[in-house]
Amino acid sequence: MLPDIAEGEILVADTRADEMRRSSELTCPHCGYKALESMPSDACVYFYECTGCGVLLKPKPGDCCVFCSYGSVPCPPGPGRRSELLRLIVRELG
Repeated sequence: MLPDIAEGEILVADTRADEMRRSSELTCPHCGYKALESMPSDACVYFYECTGCGVLLKPKPGDCCVFCSYGSVPCPPGPGRRSELLRLIVRELG
């Protein structure tokens, strides 16, 4: 059975790890530079340094990672990833 693929999403085969990784095109809101990056399936990418201008990107409020904020495809929702991130934030603020 093939995985569900969102429109515009690119799947990249990693033959060494024998797994599928999702990729998304990140667009820098400061300079407009676009870079195709792989999204990890087991962690959120909170910081990303733009290779065009060097600005350090972080998620917009309410987003779990830079892929959700600036990517052509949002991150794949792993089991409890977003809810776990929210619990960590609440714990730190509370």
